[in-house]
Parts: sequence; structure tokens; C-alpha cells
Amino acid sequence: MKLLSKMNRDELWAFWTKFQRGGSRKDAAELLGGRYKGYTTEAASLASYACNRAVSIDCRRRKDR
Repeated sequence: MKLLSKMNRDELWAFWTKFQRGGSRKDAAELLGGRYKGYTTEAASLASYACNRAVSIDCRRRKDR
């Protein structure tokens, strides 16, 4: 998987859509390298970061800081 910091706006939104509510447990486990306590919450947190980064990119594009 590409690093979140290297993703463009559309890739970030796609990631957020997939993991916004933890995604499937299988997807979350694959993303994070296994199942452990809190792995679905961690995937959801990464999705929140992806969303915030995508919004930030949009704001910069509009020069709306």
C-alpha cells in the first residue's frame, strides 16, 4: 500500500471510504499486518487522517486556508 502522505486527494478519499468505520476486519488486518487488540480502531483512525489530509489538499487548492 502507498503511504498516506504520498496519496493524492482521490486516493485519500477512496481510503477513507473503505476504512471510515473500520472497513471489514479482513481488510483492516491486511492493512495493519494482523489482528490484535484495537486494530479496527487503528484502521478507522488512519481513515480519519486520510480524510483530514484530503480536506487540507482541497482547501489549499481553493486557497481557503
